[in-house]
Amino acid sequence: MVSISPTRPQPAPPRARHGSSQEANDTAGEGTIEFDIGDTNSVKTISPASPLPTITDTATTDGYTQRGARENTLEEGTDAVLKIELDGTSAGDDANGLSIEAADSTIKGLVINRFDNDGIAITGAGTTGNMVEGNFIGTNAAGTADRGNFSVGVSIRDQSDDSTIGGTQPAQRNLISGNGTGVRFSGDASFNEGTGLEIFLGNNVGNSILSNSIFANEQIGIDLNNNGVPGNDPDDPDTGANNLQNFPDINSANLNVPTGFTAISGILYSNPNQTFLIQCFLADDPADASGHGEGAILLDSTLRTTNSFGGASFQCDTQVPEEGQTVGATATNVSTGDTSEFSENEEIIAP
Repeated sequence: MVSISPTRPQPAPPRARHGSSQEANDTAGEGTIEFDIGDTNSVKTISPASPLPTITDTATTDGYTQRGARENTLEEGTDAVLKIELDGTSAGDDANGLSIEAADSTIKGLVINRFDNDGIAITGAGTTGNMVEGNFIGTNAAGTADRGNFSVGVSIRDQSDDSTIGGTQPAQRNLISGNGTGVRFSGDASFNEGTGLEIFLGNNVGNSILSNSIFANEQIGIDLNNNGVPGNDPDDPDTGANNLQNFPDINSANLNVPTGFTAISGILYSNPNQTFLIQCFLADDPADASGHGEGAILLDSTLRTTNSFGGASFQCDTQVPEEGQTVGATATNVSTGDTSEFSENEEIIAP
């Protein structure tokens, strides 16, 4: 299960400066891996010649401690500046960028690319409450070029519960692009590639995927049950990965040329009398053959409550897209945490 925005007070941790995961593992209590490399503001690339040690004790790995680094402050897009890059080109076969087998650990502010296996792998029973936020996974340090990890950007499996990928705040958003699969939640190891994010096996529910940039994958951005886009169902009673949460239906995306605002309007049919967070995205073109795409840039979010028949209309407003571009949306059930697949893309027109 992935919670929406967990907050948990923590005691001041001991610090492992210039840290390594080995130093954090050897430090009693919660460790912090900070960076202070060199005397310039250039990107510092760490190219391990073998797999990095697995994180087995609670630790925060904070790339934003490197001089010149800066968290994203934009509501739309990103102005994050990342200065620590983990390059897996020489790390060897089946190497992960970072492997976590501990609870309540945080990975933030890192560029993680070109590893033979996963960028970040969170594995095993008891590895609960981990957070992955504010990273570029599968791109260069500028976030503009494909440097994908061969298998998965972020992999969460084998009873790794209550993890958070991204979040509702601008600084928490990850850029996950160019990998074999963007994010994968699974009960055990999976060998499917091509989607942005896969959640499958029936016990994988309550996974909230919020505000991330998911694009440039070969297939759809989010795939529940690893079966493409099966379509919505009345009242949303079915079960499976994320309870097969229905996606929104976008009816129109109309650009008001004088004001520059685009109104994205649609309706969600799902569980009656429940509240949903609708997130609208600039879609990644071209769309999958199904017509459903991915979400490259978060445009707007809005809360809506369904009526007794399970319906709720919504509208997102944004100034980012242009005529001819396409948009999509997801729905997240606020009470259960389940996020849907992306909706079918809708082209922006100027009536």
